[in-house]
Amino acid sequence: MKLLRDTTEQKSLFNFSYRDLIELDSDVWLYLDLFDSLDFSDFESVYSTKGQVPIDPNLMIRTIFYGLTHGVVSGWKLESVCRNDNRFIVLSGNRRPDKRTFHRFIERHSENIEKMFAQVVELAVEMGLVNLGRVAIDGSRFKGNTSTSHSMKYGKMVRAIDHIENELKVLRKELLHLQ
Repeated sequence: MKLLRDTTEQKSLFNFSYRDLIELDSDVWLYLDLFDSLDFSDFESVYSTKGQVPIDPNLMIRTIFYGLTHGVVSGWKLESVCRNDNRFIVLSGNRRPDKRTFHRFIERHSENIEKMFAQVVELAVEMGLVNLGRVAIDGSRFKGNTSTSHSMKYGKMVRAIDHIENELKVLRKELLHLQ
């Protein structure tokens, strides 16, 4: 099936690409690598070969996830940053989806997004990028404990993933109500 793929690697008239505008230490590169290593066959199987060519689900998912982790949760804001912020332009493959496209994508793939979120968390834990636990932000400052004796056991990680999936359902409902 034909999908609208990422075009941010293509050079423009002045011999630069959108990816050249992203700093080397940006977390965008992590998202690109992380989501390129995941399987999107469940997402792609939903689409028909008739009608308008859909945007690659990888582009949509990584844009939505990046937005959620950077405080961009509404479709209006996602649409705006996909047109004006180089990080989001690269993540969305310069496809610049509008709010309706994001909304329809989230509605169509709600079950797959929940599964994908759990995969992302598991992969991030395996890579050592995430330490699952409780975080409360109230302005307090204290020394962190980096002891290996406090690392997470497998059973606790499974429960934490279930908890995160439930939180994702709540966030998704809130996101759909905001649009």
